[in-house]
Amino acid sequence: MVNFNNNIFMNNKLLLIITAIILFITELSSQNTYDNLPQKFTFNQAYIFNYSNSVIPEGEYGNEGEIMIYYNEKTNCWLFTEQCYGGAYSDVQWVLGMPNGVYLAAITDEMGQKNLLADTINFSGKIAERLKDIGTFEETHKNTGVSKLFGKDPMGFPLYSAFQHSIINPKSRDVSEQFITNSRVMMNSIYFFNERKQKIKLPVKFPTDIPMGMVVLQDHTRTIDGELHFELKEVAVVNYKIDLNEFR
Repeated sequence: MVNFNNNIFMNNKLLLIITAIILFITELSSQNTYDNLPQKFTFNQAYIFNYSNSVIPEGEYGNEGEIMIYYNEKTNCWLFTEQCYGGAYSDVQWVLGMPNGVYLAAITDEMGQKNLLADTINFSGKIAERLKDIGTFEETHKNTGVSKLFGKDPMGFPLYSAFQHSIINPKSRDVSEQFITNSRVMMNSIYFFNERKQKIKLPVKFPTDIPMGMVVLQDHTRTIDGELHFELKEVAVVNYKIDLNEFR
């Protein structure tokens, strides 16, 4: 369960947790192949987001809907299935996103041959590049003081408390408000999913300029073409498993 924290600045306990996560990422990064990974992965949570995009015509895929992404809170690994990228990619069984930036896609070709395809994104490098282009987080994200609760645990208590931020980007005419909080949950695998050089995409435009240790739970952006919105609806308790041996 995510620690309830109204302070957007990192406390000492959170710093220790994030340090441990970074050490875990370093260990994963030292692996040159996915052959060294566990054979099986279990996901005990599912993050469910609502989204809408008025740029997409009403009735078409991507205009509005719900996506569900499986999560393991111990390893910070995410699992993407057709429940988040739709059923148009029947050859892709799932995509596993790991905190070191490695994505594994389980593919079944037209001949029934199963394979794992890997690609990697340097999360920290991408974030640094983005912030260098638009400015630091403190320069571009202004806390309005408005707070909001998100998600519920099995007992019905909120999982997150986040503060609203107005986004200031002099290089863009877009107007955005985001609810952001500190968290040991690392959503970089979600945020950078569409940055991969693969055909499969999420219907949601997630931010790619959020520093490590922070998450965006709601975003509303107005552009010259239309409005985009996503919001964390709930975090469900699940027991979803995959076996890499099926695709090796």
